Amino acid sequence: DDDSDDSEFNVLFDEVEPILTGAETPFVTGTIQATYSNGVLTLGGSGTLTSTDYSNVLSHFGISSHDLSKLSIGDSISGIDDNCFSGKFNYDSWHIVVTICASVKTIGSKAFYNCSSMTPVFNNGLQSIGSYAFYGCSGFTSLTIPDSVTIIGDEAFNCCRSIDTVTIGTNVRSIGYK
Repeated sequence: DDDSDDSEFNVLFDEVEPILTGAETPFVTGTIQATYSNGVLTLGGSGTLTSTDYSNVLSHFGISSHDLSKLSIGDSISGIDDNCFSGKFNYDSWHIVVTICASVKTIGSKAFYNCSSMTPVFNNGLQSIGSYAFYGCSGFTSLTIPDSVTIIGDEAFNCCRSIDTVTIGTNVRSIGYK
């Protein structure tokens, strides 16, 4: 009977665990391309990175945010959507460095909201940081906003209690409250 064969195949397929060895072949979800190797996730492609894209990538590689030591966002990605990584980097005994490459022009509202275990690294090219984008991110002590940024939204870095040094680029024209 064909239905029982299909059912048996699906059960066997669902039990397959991904094997992560060395550099992985790229995975594509929508317009986002991803590679993962030894704790480093690199996201490229085009358009705006969404939380669904990120979830699909983690699922494909069989990993969680906690498995990452470094995340690189760029290679033609133009933006990071609202709530994209909200609360996803929030562990007591773990830390991740998130590099936001020059192609990323916008970081949406609450994009990294309450991500207390991350340190952002911005590159020149970023133009705007949304409201509450890094609210509650207490895992880093210094912050450098590149010269390319012109807008910082309301409470973008509020409750980032560990920051003791801030350098703001020369082209910032608008900073929201707090």
